[in-house]
Amino acid sequence: MKLTSRSIFVWFFILSIYLLVLVGIGQVAFTKQYFNEADSMVGEFLEIKKKYAVEPEKDADTDSLINSLMEESANSSNDLQELASQSFNIILGALLAFLSASATVVFQELQNRSSDEPDDDKEKREVDNAL
Repeated sequence: MKLTSRSIFVWFFILSIYLLVLVGIGQVAFTKQYFNEADSMVGEFLEIKKKYAVEPEKDADTDSLINSLMEESANSSNDLQELASQSFNIILGALLAFLSASATVVFQELQNRSSDEPDDDKEKREVDNAL
């Protein structure tokens, strides 16, 4: 396989796509955003409770509804965080596999080139290495 400008361009294009996806998912997974923080999601429901002055003793149904919504919101926030983290790990693994495969192809090509050398060059190189 001969390295051409087209193959190098395709390699860099694929690498840039991997990096773009990795950075995007990393931003979603690891930066502070409203859906990454269960406290901010629950905080909205606490504000609703304060705004409408829901007291557990007087209105148990509304209080239990708001509490269940808070729990569901916190759980969905945690699920989204886990999904983003798993996606990041998958993309990182794919990027490493791509780089590993690329390195393998390059080193195999170098090995094939060295094995295609005439015998005189190999013997000369072996003598030079022995000295």
